[in-house]
Amino acid sequence: MPRRLLRPRELARQLRLRARREPDEVEEYLEEHGADWAAIAEATPGDAADILEALSDEAAGELVTELPIDDAAEVLEELRDDLAADILLELEASTAAEILTQMPPEEAVDILEQLEREEVSSLLELIDDESADEIRDLLTFAPDSAGGLMTTDIAALPIGITAGEAIERLRQLHEELEDLSYVYIIDESERLV
Repeated sequence: MPRRLLRPRELARQLRLRARREPDEVEEYLEEHGADWAAIAEATPGDAADILEALSDEAAGELVTELPIDDAAEVLEELRDDLAADILLELEASTAAEILTQMPPEEAVDILEQLEREEVSSLLELIDDESADEIRDLLTFAPDSAGGLMTTDIAALPIGITAGEAIERLRQLHEELEDLSYVYIIDESERLV
């Protein structure tokens, strides 16, 4: 197995390559070295997703359960939607719902579209009303339509802030929102100006 003193990115690369040939050994290594797995998922969610793709759904589900919810959400976002859905089904429903809540609604919808209607309904019952309503709204659109591809997240700045404040807020918004194309200026009543 890989040397434990490697940085998360290098360890992830080695495990990713090895997982395709020896998935059982990689699974065993990650189960025994939870701190390494957590570091990989936090540093390189895409590599963590690649590793999970080589493992069984059950093993992947167990490893996802060991991660903090926000890291688990990022890793599942990087997976193919059908595989992410299979892994969600391996989790306790409350954990799956928490993970979905941490995802951008459009990403959660992409995964939920892979599940049966009853499974989706069960998960949405466990999600807070605001998030569940956003997800339900997006689920009404065909996946390849404009509505199915859109996001419900918008960027807005209050009128009257300084240029420096606007630049700092844009930096924060860029980290929060996946596709920041437009920024709207609003008044105190949140009306577009």
